[in-house]
Parts: sequence; C-alpha cells; structure tokens
Amino acid sequence: MNPINDYLKDTVKELQGEKAFTYLAKAREVAERRGVKVISFGIGQPDIPTFDNIVNAAKRALDERFTGYTETEGIRELREAIADYLNYRYHAGVRPDEVIVTTGTKTAIFLAIAAYIRPGDEVIIPDPTYPAYPELTKFFGGKPIYVSMKFNPEEGFRLDLENMENSITPRTKAIVINNPHNPTGAIFRLRRL
Repeated sequence: MNPINDYLKDTVKELQGEKAFTYLAKAREVAERRGVKVISFGIGQPDIPTFDNIVNAAKRALDERFTGYTETEGIRELREAIADYLNYRYHAGVRPDEVIVTTGTKTAIFLAIAAYIRPGDEVIIPDPTYPAYPELTKFFGGKPIYVSMKFNPEEGFRLDLENMENSITPRTKAIVINNPHNPTGAIFRLRRL
C-alpha cells in the first residue's frame, strides 16, 4: 500500500514515458567511462552546437539581469518575430496574439492536447511516433489510434493517407501530423490530388 499511488489517477499509472532517455544515460556511460565511441539513436539531440548569436544573446540577458517573469504567452517582441517568420516562410496569416511561446515542444504538445482532448476522444497518430502524442492523449482520457506509416527504400517514410482517412470516426478529435516527422525524419510535401 503506497499512499501516494493510491491517489493517482489510473491514467497516470498507465503512462509509459520515454524510454529513449534511459538509453541516453547508458550511451553516455559507455562513452565516458569505457571510452567507446557511441552513435546514439536515443533522442533527437542536435548534433551541432548552439549558434554563437544565441549564446551571446543569452549571456547579454543574464548580464543585464533580464531574468524575471515575462508575460504568460511570451514576450511581445518575440511573438511578433515568430508571427513575422511564419508569415514570411509559410504565408500563414498568423497574428502575434495567436502565438504562444513555450519552454519546448513537449509543453506545446501538452497545451494543445489539454485544450482539445476530452475523455473518449480519439487522436489519430502516425506510427512510429514521438511518445508525447499518445501518452498525453491517454493522460487526458483520450484514445490514441495508431496508423502505420508506409515505407519504401526510394521514398522513405510517408503518411498512409487512405488508412488515416479510414481511421476517422465520429470520436476523432485530432490528427497528429508533425513535419519534419519525429522520429523518422521524413518531410511531408504538399501533394495535389
């Protein structure tokens, strides 16, 4: 009998988490302690260092004591810059007040799923997938519906649009499409039917 576990929601007890971080620790241990060269496929850690202009801006912010809380949705100038970028690059028609700055991808996924998924809702998720999508769907009482991606050596991974469409039911609340796709790295291009 564990008093803390007794009060946890059943959905929390069923979450699997990301096993890739377990392997990251093991890969580091083998590389550092045993001197073995390791190529890790565990997580999508960038293989290039953070650009100098970003490092210098962070240092400057610290030196200027810009370390307090900001607006919940993010600094206005940053949201404006993000909207400008999205509009320039993708012709998205995004307004700065429609942009929310998060601490990272997982926070953004958490907020999106929390805002839309209710118990019993279904979320169609290409498989293989980034673990946050199905785990957060389950956390909020939804049901992940996995749709296998197609693969061939010439084209790599691609969405199985017919299978995705056939998976839509009246309970479907969302379809996950992340591009470039994590974990395969596939880039989905606009195709005209």
